Formats: sequence, structure tokens, C-alpha cells
Amino acid sequence: MAIFDSLLSSLKKDEDFKAAQKARKIEKLLDEREKSVHERNLENFLERKRQEQIKKKMDKINLEQSRGMLFGGNGREKNIFLNHAPVLNTDNMFLRSKRTKEKGMFFK
Repeated sequence: MAIFDSLLSSLKKDEDFKAAQKARKIEKLLDEREKSVHERNLENFLERKRQEQIKKKMDKINLEQSRGMLFGGNGREKNIFLNHAPVLNTDNMFLRSKRTKEKGMFFK
């Protein structure tokens, strides 16, 4: 019975959501009809301006992030060969272990 009850409650929630959405849509239509044409045009214009500003800010953020990924970690003044850890000067222990084996490199 628990499954049946959960299905009924989910259906009720869906119906409530659809009813609230329909009521909100009707309320929005009534508000729009009360406004004059000029008020609606002004609101549309302001909304477009706001969206353009948001888009410009997002483009700026994306450009900064991509620039940081491309040039942030490796500056031109850094030299990978003069690192603090002498990675390039250390002996490769895997090659050394293969060379010191008696039977050869590829066979155990």
C-alpha cells in the first residue's frame, strides 16, 4: 500500500503544481492587459538591456578564465629546465631495472 500511496501523493503534487502554474499564467496575462503598450515596451526594453549586461559580464568572466587556463600557470619568465626539483637530471629507475635484469628487457 505504501507504493500506491506514494504514487497518489506524487500525482496530487503534479496536479497542484500544474494548477499553480496555470494560476500564475492567468495572473501574468491579467497584469499585462492592465498595462499600456508603452509600459510593456519599456519593460521589454529594460529586460533586453539587462540580458545584454548579463551576457557581457559572462563573456568577460569566460575570457578571463580561458586566459588564465592558457597563460596563468606557465609564465614567460619561468623556465621548465631550471626547476627546483631536478626531474630532468634524475636517472630513470624503470629503465635501469630493465637493463640490470639478467634475462633481458622484455622477458621475465
